[in-house]
Amino acid sequence: MPIDYENMLQYTTPFRCPECGEHTFQTDRTPNSPAALVEAECTSCGHALTIEEIERQVATLPRGAIDAMVAKYQGGKSDESL
Repeated sequence: MPIDYENMLQYTTPFRCPECGEHTFQTDRTPNSPAALVEAECTSCGHALTIEEIERQVATLPRGAIDAMVAKYQGGKSDESL
């Protein structure tokens, strides 16, 4: 599904941009799972995350990092609205 650029919000995640190392991404979807970050754009360099990049990082994240991300943004609140 194409990104809705008018409704993009920024989210800080446990995932890193493979290009620059940034943890903040912008997307029109709430990050309620790692798959929701596919095509999310790095706020620093503009790189769009791929499913392969996310899958490689999932195994290396600290235990509970994904659950913490989901809990933080439950209800659709982004970093911009906190």
